[in-house]
Amino acid sequence: MSDQHQKLLFSAYDVASAGYTYGLYGRDTASGPALITAGSNVLVTEVNAIDDPFTGFGIGDILNVRGKDGAVTTRTVSAVPSIPNGVTVGTAVDWSTAGGTAFTYRRWQSGTTAEIGWFSTGEFLYKSFEIVVAVIAATSVDYSIEGRSMGGTGVTHAAAAITVVGSATVNVATPFDQMRLGLKVTVDGGVQSVTAVFYGVPNKP
Repeated sequence: MSDQHQKLLFSAYDVASAGYTYGLYGRDTASGPALITAGSNVLVTEVNAIDDPFTGFGIGDILNVRGKDGAVTTRTVSAVPSIPNGVTVGTAVDWSTAGGTAFTYRRWQSGTTAEIGWFSTGEFLYKSFEIVVAVIAATSVDYSIEGRSMGGTGVTHAAAAITVVGSATVNVATPFDQMRLGLKVTVDGGVQSVTAVFYGVPNKP
């Protein structure tokens, strides 16, 4: 649908906690300084080694680079900045173009408290969540979808366990003003990779 909105909540997230973690990505933001790598590398640095575009970056934040063909390459920060002008990403990438490459970024907010992860959904007539489990090494990856009225107390709309690689889609008909999604694991046995997205179609005037 051309009028469908989407909001990224988790990106290739390694779910490791036995309690729910709630996540939400901010808007795509352009950075002034360019980035570069030494060939194919997990260490991404600012091209001049002077400016520091990664101040405040943390695990889960996303870097996006658009190529000349229009395709976007995305990498997720896997470690807090180890040097003043660089970050480590989860999978090696070749951004070694001379002079550096312009990029955008999305910061990830996450936590476990009652006010973390909420976003507005009141304007959407149709709402759904998609949870994609690409890697699982636990008994299950569990999700909880919660909703509330403005200023109200959150309630659980849907909760379930995913035990194998695959995806789950949850449609929401209840007219919540705000919603959020939490992830946890049961019996963690290694690395997970989970991506979750909210989709909404606005009410027509």
